[in-house]
Amino acid sequence: MARIYGYSDSEKTYLDNFPKQVRQIDDISPVYQQLKQEYHSADGILTWFKRWQKKRQINQIIRAKKKYKHHYKGAIGETKVIEELSQLPNHYHVLCGVKITLPYFIKYDGKKNLKSAQMDFVVVCKKGIYMIEVKNWHPEFAKNHNGFSPYEQTHRAGRILWVYLQSWNSKAKVANVLLSINHGTFQYTEKYRHVLVTSLDRLAYFLENKPDILSDKQIKRTVKRLKGKVTK
Repeated sequence: MARIYGYSDSEKTYLDNFPKQVRQIDDISPVYQQLKQEYHSADGILTWFKRWQKKRQINQIIRAKKKYKHHYKGAIGETKVIEELSQLPNHYHVLCGVKITLPYFIKYDGKKNLKSAQMDFVVVCKKGIYMIEVKNWHPEFAKNHNGFSPYEQTHRAGRILWVYLQSWNSKAKVANVLLSINHGTFQYTEKYRHVLVTSLDRLAYFLENKPDILSDKQIKRTVKRLKGKVTK
């Protein structure tokens, strides 16, 4: 199985709104039921305080599920990607929620306006280095979205990763991948010809159907540089 480093940034952001007993999405329902049981069975000299504490946590779960339901889809999507990537051979290293900030601004699209990026996943393996941006968007929504398009988001993040790796390995190459969840595959566009597109059901084939280009030593050095940048 592939080696996983860190946590999905979307999942962590979502779960930060829940009681500390909730460590992963699958914990939400069991923890909720456990808190309800503890609320009704509380007794002793501090019964009122125990019930107040449990009720507060129960309400926290209810509020978080309602208020942050839009984050839930992103968290579920990235969790599915981790499950899929974890099935790859053990020479695959999957770094989750990679955040890189450069010491200076770099040029993007003719302007010196790019310095940092949050990357959903970086995969380092014999096949190369892949920066993966995950989108649970319908293509029509993406067309009308204000702000950076999914293609530009992917390209910008890949650019940051490439510059960071170039600082110690001038031969480093990064493949930028826009991964669609649930709504088919984004179409390849010539404007962003350096952004590859694929879907979750084709991800493993997409990665494995490439020639080997990195040695074990190169993989180890790259992972060592990146694993301190993951979401923890």
